[in-house]
Formats: sequence, C-alpha cells, structure tokens
Amino acid sequence: MTDQGANGKKAWAPWLTGEVALYGLILALALVVRLSGLEMRIMDVPEAEQAWQSWLLVQGKAPPGQYSPLLLTGQALIFLLFGAGDGTARLLPALAGSALAVLPFLLRRRLGRVGSLVAAVGLALSPTLVYASRYGDGAMLLAASALAVVALWLAYQESGRPRYLYAIAVTGALGCLSDPRVVSVLIVLALIWAVWRLLSRQTQPEAQERALPAADAPDLPSKATVSWKRMGLFFGGTLLLGATGFMFNPGGLGVWADFPSAWARHLAPVVNGQPWHYPLLALALYEPFVLFLGVIGAVTAALRRDRIAVLGCMAMGLLIAALIAGGRGAGDVALLCAPLGLLAGRTVEDLVQSWWKGARWWREGLFVLVVLVILVYVGLQAAFYARSLYLNMPQAAQFLWFWLLALALLVVLFGFSLSWFGWDVTWRTGAAVLVVACLLVSFAAMAGLNFRHANDVRELHVMSAPDIGVRDLLRVMADLSYRQRGYPTSIAVTVEAKLGSLFPWYLRNWEQVTFVEELTPEVTTPVVVSSVEQANPTLGDRYMGQDFVTRTWWQPTQLAANDRWSWWLYRNSVQKPVPIQKAILWIKAQDQVAGTP
Repeated sequence: MTDQGANGKKAWAPWLTGEVALYGLILALALVVRLSGLEMRIMDVPEAEQAWQSWLLVQGKAPPGQYSPLLLTGQALIFLLFGAGDGTARLLPALAGSALAVLPFLLRRRLGRVGSLVAAVGLALSPTLVYASRYGDGAMLLAASALAVVALWLAYQESGRPRYLYAIAVTGALGCLSDPRVVSVLIVLALIWAVWRLLSRQTQPEAQERALPAADAPDLPSKATVSWKRMGLFFGGTLLLGATGFMFNPGGLGVWADFPSAWARHLAPVVNGQPWHYPLLALALYEPFVLFLGVIGAVTAALRRDRIAVLGCMAMGLLIAALIAGGRGAGDVALLCAPLGLLAGRTVEDLVQSWWKGARWWREGLFVLVVLVILVYVGLQAAFYARSLYLNMPQAAQFLWFWLLALALLVVLFGFSLSWFGWDVTWRTGAAVLVVACLLVSFAAMAGLNFRHANDVRELHVMSAPDIGVRDLLRVMADLSYRQRGYPTSIAVTVEAKLGSLFPWYLRNWEQVTFVEELTPEVTTPVVVSSVEQANPTLGDRYMGQDFVTRTWWQPTQLAANDRWSWWLYRNSVQKPVPIQKAILWIKAQDQVAGTP
C-alpha cells in the first residue's frame, strides 16, 4: 500500500509526520548543546590519556595503557578524517549523547506520544547527560548503549519483530566495549531479568485462570522467528571489530578482557574523590526534572505492573552501584539519568491525559499562571538573599522575609484550591507547575555547568579539574619557540614524565619533545617542564623557572554558613579552589636573554 493525498497523488514522504519533525528538532537541539564549544574546557587527565592513545594508534603505534576500545576505535577514525584536537576527541560521546535524546521515539506506545516528546526534551537538556556527552571518556557511550538495549527490548516485547533483537546484539556489544562500568550495568540487568522471569512464571498461571488480557502475559514470538545464530554473529562480529579497531589494534581485546579488574579498581576509594552521597546531591542539584518526575513515574509503573517499571529497577540498581563506587563521578550519575528521564516522560503523559479529560482549561490554566508568577518572585527573592549573604549586605534579612512571605502565599493558594476545587484540580495544577519549574531549573543548570562555568571546580560534577594555568604554560612555551625558532612548536623541550598524560597530548605536534623519568645534568634543552617536587632540579645549564597551577580542587564541605545559598544558586563561594598540582617551566637563561627584544 502507498499513502496518497486528498488529490489521489502519492505522498512525497509519508514517514515525515509532524511528530517525526518534532523529534528532528529535538535531535538538532541536542546536537547544538553538545557540539557548541567542545574545546572550551581543558582536557581532563582521563580524557587526555584516552585521546593520546587513540592518536598513537593513528600514528601506527600500539596503545600502551587502559582505555575504552570502542572510543579508541571511534576517535582514531575521527582523527584520521578531521585531525586530532580537544573537540574531535569529544565528538563521538557528543554524538552518542545526541542519539540517546531521541531514544524515547522507540517507546511511544508505552510512554505516550506527548510523554515521549517531553522525555526526549528532558534527555536533550539534562545537565548531567550534556556534561557526560562533552567529556571524552566512555561513560556516555555506555549510557546510550544501555538505554538503547532496554528500549529495544521493550519494543520487541510489543511487536515481536526479530530486528529489535539483532539491534540489541549490536548495541549490547558496543556497550560491552565502552567502559569498565559495563560490569555494573550487566549485573543490574541480569538481576532484573532473573526477577522478571521468576515473577512471570508465578503470575502466568494466575493470569490464565482469571482470564486476564494477553498484554499481561509475556508476548514473545516463537523461537522459530528468531535466528539466534545471526544474533550471535552480530554480537561477536561487532565485539571483535570494535575491540580491535577493525583489526588494526589486536591489543584491544586484552584491554576489554581487563574490564572486570578495572571495574574493581573503580570501586576502591580515591584521593580527593567524591563523597558517598555525591550521586544523590548531584541529582537534587542538577536534575530536578528526572529526579522528581522520574521517581513518580517509577512508583506509578510499579503499582500498575507496567513493563517500563524495569527502568525504575535499573535506576535503583545503578544508584546503588554509584553509591558504593569509590571512583564515582558524573558518568555514574549519567547512567541514572537516562532511565529516569524516560520515566519522567511517562509521568508527564499521565498529567497530560488528566488535563485532557477533566481540566477546565481557563480556570486551572489561570491558576497555573498565577503560581508560576509567584514562583518567579520566589526565585528572585532567593537570588537576592543569596547575593546579599555573599556580599555581607545588611538587606539580607529583608530579602529573606519577602521570600518566606511568598512561600506562605503559595501554601495558602494551594490550600484554597484544595478546599474549593478538590484534590484532582490541585494535583493537576501543582504537577503542571512542578513540570515547568523543573524544566526551567534543569535548563539553567545545564547552561551553567557546561558553558558559563565549564572549567570551574565549584561545579559539583567537576570538583577537581585542570586549571587554566595549563593553557598559560603552553602559550608561554609557544611564544618562546616562535621568538627563538620562528615557529611555535619547534623548540626542544624536556618534560618530566610524572606530570601525567596532559603534556603528551598537548605536545603531540611538537617537533622535539623528550619525556624523562628524572631530571639529570644531561638535560640541556632550552625548555624544561618539571613537577613542583623538582623545585631545584640538577640540570646541565643555568635555568630560570616559573610555576603554573595545573590542577585545582574544591568541595562543598569548604562552604561557610553564609556561602551555601550563593553556591547552590550561583556556584560562588568565598572559599576559592585549592591548587593541588603545579608544574614549573624552566627556560635556559642564555636563550631567555637572547630572545629578549
């Protein structure tokens, strides 16, 4: 059959509906917020180590360390096509995060059409998911693969089409190659599958006796319709080619086999790491939309015994994994946000259906508008109060009283609504206000975390990061090289190896770079970069040195009492970031004199 218009002519693109166009706009939005200014933030140590090894593969050398085989393969291909840089090193996670935003399209029947669209918007603008998409490690590849596997499985449960199982085989293999935290995901999914099978065996006889609808019983197609051999080939072929970089990196299989031990190391405590409650605090600070509405959706799905309750179980299991992991970070929280975002969409769908069936739009819409205006006033007073505390202004108490009075007015309004209109109207209007407010707060948090404060360690997801001093040091080296050799990367440089992976990555295009374990009198290059421990290195000539801060650290435990509001709203604090790493740039004295204009 072919779709025809009213005039009997064949439709030009029958698949291009208004709904598909909206998903296209959401995908474009996700791409914009993930690809804009990818080079804005300085490469962190895990990013630099991963990108450095991908660059070595492009140069025909075997990567020596621990890495994500899937990301290494993708980065090497991107480096070949577009060149190596901070932006191209983060391009694949950014694309994966953008694809994750439109995964609700697969679950339109379970989430509802409006709920799926809202879930897609929430995933596209989630502060944590955008941050993980702009970070050059395998966390976002894992989050996208894991959510895709669950979404495809739920779609297969509805349609029984084998193509969903084949897609699960491919995405599952990609997820297994993305990050060592895949071990946590596999454990959680295995436990969910075991419990689901157990419950389905217990409830199936009862469903048959009570003549329940067929939708309550497993609707799997017959095994004859699925080629398990083809599934195995898809999984094995994807795993082999992804791990080995299309056979150019056989050592990737060994790195992938070491994922369990790398995952075990991820569980161990780390120095200057995030506290155990970090995932909960991060969800409350950055993700009110997926937290509140996602939890409501999870509880509702469990009470209805809906199969999307598997998303709530997945989020709970991954939360436990994040709480017990010593090396927990933004990637662990991103794994939580993905399933919670889908459940938040289901909550919005229920709210929309309630409005559509029972709301008086003029009355309840006006009430929502009034409450939103008061909420804006509450937010402004909270901002003024936080700012006045930060600056020790005498008007702080005045702003606090105005804020408390506005909150009291909100309570009175909802009390009148409950007494005059009843519970249904109050619930609908309160939920609508909550959805709009949470989306606005999440958008503001996304912009602050990923753009305004992209490299500020006072952002909870950042906490410890390379300092702008890294770029200052590199700029001074390039200026000296240009003055002395006529080209910004020509001067000979010796770098102490204990400085880590940042300098191999940022000095990859320099012509004469030597990395040494220890600085000795044999070192005579015009430029030397050492760790701060080598404050007086024994070099082969007379040098002049200048230190640069290369890494800073900060934690909310440093906040003073009058700082907490300001940090919660603005990420400002009187307590400044603490330098925890420095590098010293040594310049040979005679070259410094010769290069002086």
